[in-house]
Amino acid sequence: MYVISFNKSVVNVATQNIKLKIGNILKVDVINLLLEVKELTQNSAICLALGNTSKLSPMQEVKFQSKFYIAKFTKKHIGVAIDPLLNVIAGKPHNIETKNDDIIEVICDNKNIPCVSNISGKIQIINTGIKVIDFFCPYVYGGKTGIIGGAGVGKTTLLLEIVNNLKDSNNINTIFSGVGERIREGYDLYDDLTSSGLIDKSRPSESNIYIIFGNMDQPAAIRYLAAILSAQLANKLLSLNNNVLLIVDNVIRYVQAGNEISSALQATPSELGYQPNIHHEVAKLQELIYNNTNGYSITSIQAVYVPADDNSDPAVKAVTQHLTSVIMLNRELAAMGIYPPVDPLTSKSMAMNPLIVGKEHYETVQKAIKILVRNNELENIIKIIGVDNISDQDKIILHRAKLIMSFSKQPFYVSAKYLGIPGVYVNMEDTVEGYTKIVNGDLDNVDPEEISMIGALNK
Repeated sequence: MYVISFNKSVVNVATQNIKLKIGNILKVDVINLLLEVKELTQNSAICLALGNTSKLSPMQEVKFQSKFYIAKFTKKHIGVAIDPLLNVIAGKPHNIETKNDDIIEVICDNKNIPCVSNISGKIQIINTGIKVIDFFCPYVYGGKTGIIGGAGVGKTTLLLEIVNNLKDSNNINTIFSGVGERIREGYDLYDDLTSSGLIDKSRPSESNIYIIFGNMDQPAAIRYLAAILSAQLANKLLSLNNNVLLIVDNVIRYVQAGNEISSALQATPSELGYQPNIHHEVAKLQELIYNNTNGYSITSIQAVYVPADDNSDPAVKAVTQHLTSVIMLNRELAAMGIYPPVDPLTSKSMAMNPLIVGKEHYETVQKAIKILVRNNELENIIKIIGVDNISDQDKIILHRAKLIMSFSKQPFYVSAKYLGIPGVYVNMEDTVEGYTKIVNGDLDNVDPEEISMIGALNK
């Protein structure tokens, strides 16, 4: 086989009657470039380049590599940032001997997609230690949670805080998938992970954190593969009886990489410009995340960038329909200095059920939401008639709403070095107790600033 023609993303290979299949991996040995077969004609294969094609030229020899893309992870790949081809791009690998038992072979095919009989329906709440999330939209093991918001509202900071708070729970293995990250953001993230103590630079392999980056400067196929490889690695770790926390930042970049691939293959776009198989590609990633019947789970937290703050964007809608919890970050709340800027009225969770979270928790949430809805109505009324002309009962509602929002503000461990305020972790019981006291009027004589940026009320 040899190269016929190519561009930045796509390589046309003469197959010379060699029978290939979609998904096969080919290799141009002379420049060490991998190709993934995407389309087949009678005498040629249309392939995606898994790397830079700048040194490629026509007539270069192409060899068959494997049926699917295979990545072999060792302890040297833990605690350092790597790309999907396992090249180290940040950090220094731990110099330890690799044994055969330490090698985790990940095959990027469709065989890991679970059968329904292998999926557990058990629901177990995760305590993230972040009050506003644990109270209004709790996470569940094996669930898919989306942190949704536009640029600059704190999605990545919230992701890092959750990783920090869950690092010691149930022996979790963490996979951080950076899809479409800027190079600077990737290095900043790695520095945050090391400076916060999540990764020990001297012994990175002991951190149980895998970091796979498909940076913005890399071809679309690499960015796309970063997400798929991360999900397949999570599946492999699950099969080895490990709990896995899969962080994807940003899942919309995965969709956009798929769109670039679709354009490069000259597929007809959908009505609004995205690839015609957008729902299939999103489902391909999401269906790899589940609980198994052995009691282990893949829990995924996904940053969902909202282009132009438009929640009706097709990519955002395609992702959110797969999520079990939705955390909506509100730019107006961020502008008011409320961090994390979680909007309780638009955030939701499948776990918000009295049979799951308990009757007291559920009823307190309903009271809090009722207060916040009425508060929004009153703010519009006050603009017309002024605050002095509303009833005393409505003034109490306004005060309780301010208490709820102030109590929701919380200092993070990962941002302590920037704010100079130590982070706090709050148990679920203390969280529910705090909000219960607010909605029941026990704090009606308290200034909202007194309970701002604290942990539990009784601490």
